[in-house]
Amino acid sequence: MALVPRHLTHLDGIATAFGLFGDDWGRIHELAKVSLTGDWMEAEACEPLRVGMTVCVGFQSAGIVARRGMVEYCEPTDLGFTVRVRLERSLAA
Repeated sequence: MALVPRHLTHLDGIATAFGLFGDDWGRIHELAKVSLTGDWMEAEACEPLRVGMTVCVGFQSAGIVARRGMVEYCEPTDLGFTVRVRLERSLAA
């Protein structure tokens, strides 16, 4: 399980994760209850995201730019899945 720092900043709106490679290419996942901390993002998804999947994450929240990252955690909850993505430091192209 990937560890995430505890000081999460909760964002308004949703985020969208777009699969970038292989069988994941073009798959779009809507993410809710989005939180950021440093190079980590945590959110809730309706369907599972494959651990190891490379994604571009776009944010609805004003002032937050899209970033590329890798899904490092995805576990079921009562209402869907908790997902954690380690984001790259540079902005998505």
